[in-house]
Amino acid sequence: MPGPILDHSETDQILPKRADVIIIGGGIIGVSTALFLAERGVDVVLCEKGVLGGEQSSRNWGWVRVMGRDRREIPLAIEALKIWDGLDARVGGETGFRRSGILYISESEVDIANRDAWLKLAQAHDLDTRQIGPDETAAVMLGAGRRYKGALYTPSDGRAEPQKAVPAIATGARRAGARILTGCAVRGIEKSAGRISAVITEKGRIETSRCRACRRRLVAPVLQGTWHPAAAAESAQLGAAHQRGKPRTGWGRRHRDLCL
Repeated sequence: MPGPILDHSETDQILPKRADVIIIGGGIIGVSTALFLAERGVDVVLCEKGVLGGEQSSRNWGWVRVMGRDRREIPLAIEALKIWDGLDARVGGETGFRRSGILYISESEVDIANRDAWLKLAQAHDLDTRQIGPDETAAVMLGAGRRYKGALYTPSDGRAEPQKAVPAIATGARRAGARILTGCAVRGIEKSAGRISAVITEKGRIETSRCRACRRRLVAPVLQGTWHPAAAAESAQLGAAHQRGKPRTGWGRRHRDLCL
């Protein structure tokens, strides 16, 4: 079955001979990482085997939320929402992001208890999440075909348009200096003296930049399908740190489906 139709985004046609950072994967995290790195002046190339946002990043609800997160993810989700607020202006395009609010419906007393348990965990973060009753739920869910016991409601949560977000961010990344190649699958990685020195794509070979012996090279394999610019920003900071010869620790955390 064909996927959703995405907004058009220009990409690069010429395979560069070298780059400081090579990102593998052109989903939401890939293009966001390219944006943040390019804004920091890093020479970055993104290689996508198909089209930008052609997989999970364009097949989702586009939720950008704090509500319901694992408590360890909440600070990152809060920062992500702040980034989304200014992202359209930052990239010069339309991601479709709106702080429209998100509801978790409660159909039973068990649901209400479960929502309340999460709310207690999140209280330390001063969120605007609250439990609402049947009447307010009906008022927020205009046109609902049935009446619910209530809902967990966060007015400040939002959503973006999956078919718009990735192309808009990619365009902003290219404007900032990133080079983005589509139809360019990465087939392998070369190492020299135990370090990554190049990637082999179906269009040819890309070396890392020549640099001082203490300087590290970085290939960033980026998983598609997450909606978290703050995760991408942290990935970009990691890449920039490597470029400065100051590798960061603690990158073992899994950035799961942080905004879906």
